[in-house]
Amino acid sequence: MGNKTDCLLYKDTALGSSDITNKDLRLSIELTLNGFSFSVDSMPQGLHLAVGSYTFRYGQASEQRLLAALVNVLETEPDISQLTFSTTHAMFLNTEFTMLPSELFSNEKASEYLGFTLGREIAPESASYDVVEKYGMTCVYRFPQSIVDYLSSRCAALERRHSSSVFLSSAAPMSLGTSIHVNADFGFMQVAVFKDGMPVLVNVFDIKSPDDFSYYLLSACNQTGTDEKDAEFVFSGSPQEYIRQRNALARHFPRRKFAVRKHPELFPDALDFVAKYEYYNILNGL
Repeated sequence: MGNKTDCLLYKDTALGSSDITNKDLRLSIELTLNGFSFSVDSMPQGLHLAVGSYTFRYGQASEQRLLAALVNVLETEPDISQLTFSTTHAMFLNTEFTMLPSELFSNEKASEYLGFTLGREIAPESASYDVVEKYGMTCVYRFPQSIVDYLSSRCAALERRHSSSVFLSSAAPMSLGTSIHVNADFGFMQVAVFKDGMPVLVNVFDIKSPDDFSYYLLSACNQTGTDEKDAEFVFSGSPQEYIRQRNALARHFPRRKFAVRKHPELFPDALDFVAKYEYYNILNGL
């Protein structure tokens, strides 16, 4: 995620042209308590016309502060505030979710599943869920209602998902063997472990110190009986995070590569400065 004082990283000249009308625009946004990233896409093609991010550099924010920052960007950023979106795809990324086989899921018990995982009672109306049809899994989570209400007021149709569902759906694991897909950015890391093409672990970790990166990845290997020297690691997310972890990557994870864009035709040439594995969920996961 970028610096909070310069949230718009890229804007295509087409965004201000008469050929692009408000009814043609989709907002894709991923929110965490560390900030958010977003893209503005032309529809129905999905061409990325703008990319931006906002980061709380001094620790996690409350949901109220996250909402305030979101409103500030969408209502005052000159190139964004005048736009009306026909559709918004919103993702929330945090550690408070649970993933279970869809065959064991009952929507009437969604809050019970989440409450059991978190160790506290969850109001039934607060529990949301996504179905990851590709793997027959269901993700249960809580999406902040205040953010849902605000985003609904800015578009005709709102689709909300947990980022873990998007990350899991967008992964392309090996059909044989073990592959570990990682999405890391400031303050968090998503991990999905696949064995013979099927997920055996999906988790999100809060990263509070440089050593947390290797600790949680090695812990995921230990939980799934995986030898980190043999597994293939596929990394996406912030280039800055991987620069900071260069030595750890070389020491622990010899079989590693970076994710590539799923639909390169949707990226204007001017977006070449963005790494092909950066902002992966919003640019490749929808």
